[in-house]
Amino acid sequence: MRAAIPACRPFGPVTVFLACALAGCAPVKGRADIGAVETVPFCSVAEHPESYRGRALRLGASYFAEGADHEYLSLSSCANQHGQIDIGNHADSTSVSAFYEGTKRICAAVTAPIACIITTQVDVVGTVRERAADSGKYVLDVVEIKQSSRATH
Repeated sequence: MRAAIPACRPFGPVTVFLACALAGCAPVKGRADIGAVETVPFCSVAEHPESYRGRALRLGASYFAEGADHEYLSLSSCANQHGQIDIGNHADSTSVSAFYEGTKRICAAVTAPIACIITTQVDVVGTVRERAADSGKYVLDVVEIKQSSRATH
């Protein structure tokens, strides 16, 4: 039996397709089972990423993309200034491809796509690793990503 597909309603000329693409109007299948991976509080990983190096984790956080060059996960509720993890590599899973195609479409629809900033809540499965060029700096390599709120720009 097939799951019901959420209805998307138009909020503007371009929003219909973009909101559907990002909100999951079609079933999304990926290589990792997003529910079977250890769920860890985002702030714990952001504050002590070295403790999670090499582990597959599920995190809930805010996704931010500033143009095409910088993307990261963050939570404003994290203590001190360690509430951010840069995103490293992207797997070629269905969910990752769909998520990034949706963000590209949103940015293409704005007046100045090069300065496009995307913000949305996500559930992410990924692996923490040390950034090769920056000893002591860590990134999250994304295996699966699922949007949990509608993206804004």
